[in-house]
Amino acid sequence: MTGSLSDVFVDQSFITAFGQALKDAPSVKPQLSGSEAQENGLIEVHGIKVAGSCVRLPAPLLVFLPGPGFDLDDEGECDFKKPFRKWILDPKFRTSTIEVRGGDLQNLLGAEATPRAEVSGSVTISNWHWQNGDICFTAHVAAHVKQCACLFGHCKCVTLFDFSRDINVCLSLSQCFNLSPVPGLELTICYNPPTQVCAELSLNIDGIVSGSIGKWCYNIPIPKEGATARDCGCQN
Repeated sequence: MTGSLSDVFVDQSFITAFGQALKDAPSVKPQLSGSEAQENGLIEVHGIKVAGSCVRLPAPLLVFLPGPGFDLDDEGECDFKKPFRKWILDPKFRTSTIEVRGGDLQNLLGAEATPRAEVSGSVTISNWHWQNGDICFTAHVAAHVKQCACLFGHCKCVTLFDFSRDINVCLSLSQCFNLSPVPGLELTICYNPPTQVCAELSLNIDGIVSGSIGKWCYNIPIPKEGATARDCGCQN
């Protein structure tokens, strides 16, 4: 490459971008103020020159660059000719790019654009005791539902259902305990003689969740003798 010292200095110290301004594209106001400030327009960059080496990009890149750029001469530069223009920029110039990709909308939005439900529940038992031939205890029942949607890795969650309560229960040897403490939530607790109490929690929220959200079995600390087995779907 031949040229003046100033030409060599420019080639070594700056990045030259070759591209075209997009019509009716958005612009960005620069952070600088005063006469040096130029509005950054959206430019479709097809190639660059760095340290005297020309590089044609495999695909155009949308970049916000300052001002209208410079005309190319009749011979062009780096195999780019008019109507392409060039922008001579400090490598540390701060800007933004816009990535253009093809594909179905859900994948382009981050593969998690469809809201998803996060459902959790539990039944824990304490305060065991026998009373008039029944097994009695305190069941702590909890159920929670959140609906989350994610976009580009950022997730937003909304609580749809939040329940937590202690319920006192006494079970006979031949019956199950059924309770709907709030609409949509069903609790079933069965005595499984001679050693277990089993609980199942079901939740029904239209379009979000429907059915069982968990089953739990607990050994009774002091089993009662003489009970007949009743199937509640649990095992030791």
